[in-house]
Amino acid sequence: MKQHQLGLALSAAFILSACGGGGGDEASPPVVPPSTTVTSTPFDVSGIAAKGLLANAIVRAHPVKDDGQPDLSIVLKETVTDQDGRYTLSIPTQPGRLYVVRISAKDDGSTTQKDEITGQAQALPAGFALRAVIQAESSVTKTDLNITPFTEMATAAAIKASGGLTKANKDQAQSNLVQMLGFDPSKVKPTDISAASTDEEKKLAIMLTSVAQLAREGALGCADKTQSGDKIKCVVEKLAEASKPDSTKPGSVGGIDVAAKLVEAVNKVVTTPELNKGKVDDSLVNVALGNLKGDGTPAPVSSATDVAAAKKLFDELRTSASSLLRPDAGATLSALDKEAERFGAALDEVQDPLNMAVKTSSALLSGIQGMIDYSLGKGSVSGNGFLGDVPGGPNYLPAVSCAVYQDADRQVLATAPANGKFLFCAVRYGLTTFNDPAQGGKLVLAHVRQRFFITPGATATEYSYTARSQVFVCKDASTVCGSSSAFSVTSAQTAPATDFSGSVKLALEQDKIKSFEISGDLPAMFKDQVTVPKSAADTLYNPSGKSSLTLKGSRNLILAATAKKGDLETVSLEGKVTVFKDGGSTVDSEISLLTGSQLVNRVVADGSVAREPAAFEINLVAGTPKAQMDGKLRIGGISGSMSKPTDMQLNGNLRNKNADGTLGLSFFSGAVTAKLSGYELFDEAKPKSATNNYKGTLTLEGALTAEQRPQLKLNLSLSSSAWTGANDAKLDGQYKVLNKDKVETLVIALTASQNATTGKAGFKLSEATSGLNFLTDGEQSLIDLKKGEVKIGVIDVRNGRITFTNGEFWSLQ
Repeated sequence: MKQHQLGLALSAAFILSACGGGGGDEASPPVVPPSTTVTSTPFDVSGIAAKGLLANAIVRAHPVKDDGQPDLSIVLKETVTDQDGRYTLSIPTQPGRLYVVRISAKDDGSTTQKDEITGQAQALPAGFALRAVIQAESSVTKTDLNITPFTEMATAAAIKASGGLTKANKDQAQSNLVQMLGFDPSKVKPTDISAASTDEEKKLAIMLTSVAQLAREGALGCADKTQSGDKIKCVVEKLAEASKPDSTKPGSVGGIDVAAKLVEAVNKVVTTPELNKGKVDDSLVNVALGNLKGDGTPAPVSSATDVAAAKKLFDELRTSASSLLRPDAGATLSALDKEAERFGAALDEVQDPLNMAVKTSSALLSGIQGMIDYSLGKGSVSGNGFLGDVPGGPNYLPAVSCAVYQDADRQVLATAPANGKFLFCAVRYGLTTFNDPAQGGKLVLAHVRQRFFITPGATATEYSYTARSQVFVCKDASTVCGSSSAFSVTSAQTAPATDFSGSVKLALEQDKIKSFEISGDLPAMFKDQVTVPKSAADTLYNPSGKSSLTLKGSRNLILAATAKKGDLETVSLEGKVTVFKDGGSTVDSEISLLTGSQLVNRVVADGSVAREPAAFEINLVAGTPKAQMDGKLRIGGISGSMSKPTDMQLNGNLRNKNADGTLGLSFFSGAVTAKLSGYELFDEAKPKSATNNYKGTLTLEGALTAEQRPQLKLNLSLSSSAWTGANDAKLDGQYKVLNKDKVETLVIALTASQNATTGKAGFKLSEATSGLNFLTDGEQSLIDLKKGEVKIGVIDVRNGRITFTNGEFWSLQ
């Protein structure tokens, strides 16, 4: 998944946008509100109360006193939740006034909650309560209000603020909650994970299950509670106690970092099948996790009028986000697209050298180890350096092979340890298919093989090598060919005429390699992932370049006698890989592996000396003449049955370079995670289809910008199937626009998804500081613009303008 897809996805999003604790005694008996001369308006409130679903719970509406505190002595309306936690109230209200809807457990123990983890009904103790706040509007006569521990947190935060539960404090606390979660939980149907259908329902289900997990563990100082209901009550009250009016995340209670504990619980839910029911993945809660781990500084609530807030939102989208996402006059790419395109191209040139360094070192070291074993009478004359799948070939086809020979020309295989004097190893790269004109245009396999002649030195721990590349063209597309079965074998190397050379130095422990140093030159990298190959040589290799490698490392040696299948052997690495082009005179790319880098290998079978790569964790500085990245690169999900890793993450900085080679502004600073799911079932030799497919997910969390442009704080997840006909592309996340003083001015939640039938992209945007939001199915030309639940205008996508309900117009051009 290319990084410039981020810019394209955001561009699409912009086009769419432009075209105190809850406990306490019950009021007993309820007090009838006094008569008043002020005319009241019925306000219908309905929703679901959940931690999980609260059955047979008391629901009461209370007014807010002038001191900002809920008046529990006055009950405006009362009802009881049904077995699914549903309730409906028709509350007598006055426009502009605030009211608290309070859910509480009955004193007789008959109120229950359906636990999200066990699915069982659990009795709740007297004093358990959850709250939410509503503001009566003259133009709105009904609203949905789902009440959960998270609405309780917002209510508690507002009451703690100076002046108590005022409109301003309510708005800021509500905005803080939406900024933290990335959605408004009061408008999302609470349910358990297995029953959740929409992404927002899944997000809320994960968060509610996380609260259940905190209760299950007795976290937040609730371990002394013995009954499940008491633990739930305790955890909910601690969350409310930790809520803060000036922060988007909870603080500490009793010395316990509540935000950190909530992060732990969320991570456990999304990684534990028992808890997530196999229905969700961690990308759904990236926004919440990122904000819970952030500094908690909230963006201030907009004080502008409805129309003024809308004008500000679209004006800032046009002047800030648009400056990143829209092309300049006469250009086809936006500033963000340009930066991403440049970096994406440069990054492609960095990935292959890393792969080459690992494969080359594996070939040299495993080959030498095999020769040592053979000389001791413990091994065979030939074998595979490690197991790796190749596109279009059967699983576990060897990508590295070695053999011991009697002669320096490597023509006569050794027959006994005494005559095994010379080593041959080969590494295969870039397996591809193409229609070969030389074979009548039929589809065949081709690959590059780098072959190594390895010769022992003066001591048992010193070796030298020479290396050359060859192109193998096979006779068909079903079998990877060797020297004897290939249609043709040609030298891909145009310079130098002699082989490249280098050395290997070792330290041994019980005749096994404990540490090593490799230094020397190698053939240049192959070309890979060409869309329409024309010939083997043109497709697979840069024949006029070269590479240089300096690499040293050591490992926690696991001997075969104690090795168990799945055991991990860690190799610490440090070194540099440089790839040259143009006859070896111009640097193409360079990677420095810094201290702390490691390669993790997996034991293939009990008692085996065979290993396969499991993961890389590399501290690096990597660059090309156009770009540089620095940070920690983790590559996981590697398996002998797959041809590429399925889990990659980079934490660090991505920078493009100026024309003079100096580093420019960080294009991206943060974490980039890419995952492939279903790839183990994908056949690369066949066209992508509904049945031959896999899904890719790209997640970005950090700060993104371009030269002379504003900064965006991003927490976005993009996913789609490799087969475009699936029509399942999705965008989900949050981005924050910062002004010139680095103060957040907009906090925008984005969700977009394709219609599986039409391929049209439906889209939802909501802005936390103003409450502005709109929703489109991708086909509408007229879209309602709302502030909260109040319609304030219509977006005319076709004509690029907003018509407000007060008669004003606003151009989006």
